[in-house]
Amino acid sequence: MAVRAEAVAEDFQVDEVLDIPLSGEGEHLWLWVEKRNLNTEEAAKRIARAAGVPLKMISYAGLKDRQALTRQWFSLHLPGKSDPDLAAAESDGWRSSSAPGISVSCSGAHSANGFRLRLTELRGEHAALDERLERIKASGVPNYFGLQRFGYEGSNLHGARHFAAKGELPGSATCVRGCFRLVVVTCSTVCSPNGLGMAAGIRHG
Repeated sequence: MAVRAEAVAEDFQVDEVLDIPLSGEGEHLWLWVEKRNLNTEEAAKRIARAAGVPLKMISYAGLKDRQALTRQWFSLHLPGKSDPDLAAAESDGWRSSSAPGISVSCSGAHSANGFRLRLTELRGEHAALDERLERIKASGVPNYFGLQRFGYEGSNLHGARHFAAKGELPGSATCVRGCFRLVVVTCSTVCSPNGLGMAAGIRHG
C-alpha cells in the first residue's frame, strides 16, 4: 500500500488548542497566525521586524512545521507601549489577528495540537486500509519519538541531560525558550527514572 502525503501545504494542517483565557488586561499582545510554508522561528522574526521590537520580546507556544498549513499563537511583550501595526508581516500565505492582551506570554500555553492529514494517490486495497483505520480508531497508535524530539544523532538529548545534571538553564534568552522546553519534555520521556524529577527541579528552580 502506498500514498502521497504533503503534496501541498493544505495536506498537513496543525491547529493549536489554547488552555488559558484571554483576560484583555496585561502587557502581552497575543496574535493568532495562520501561515503556509513558514516555520515558527521565521514567523517570530517576521513579527519582530514588523513590530520594531527585539526578537526576545516574541514568544510562542510551540514549534510548527514549515511544510504545512499551521495556525498558532504568538505573543509580543509590549510593556507601556501601544499595539504595533503589523501590516508589514502580512503576505501571501499569512493571515493574523490580534487578541486581547493578558499578563503572561504564550510560551508553552497550548494544551494540545489538532492535526489534519490528507493522503492522496492511494495505491492498494481499500478494504485493508479501512480495517487498519478501524484498528487505529479503537487502539490508537504508538507515540514514536524521532529526530524532531531527540535531534540529529541524539544531540537534543545530550543537551537536555547536560543542563538537567547541572540543575540550571543556558544563559542565552533565545536558547532558554527552546532548551528549557527541551529539558522538561525530553527528560520526562527518556528511559531514566530520575528524568522527570530533574526536569521538575529545573522548572521550579
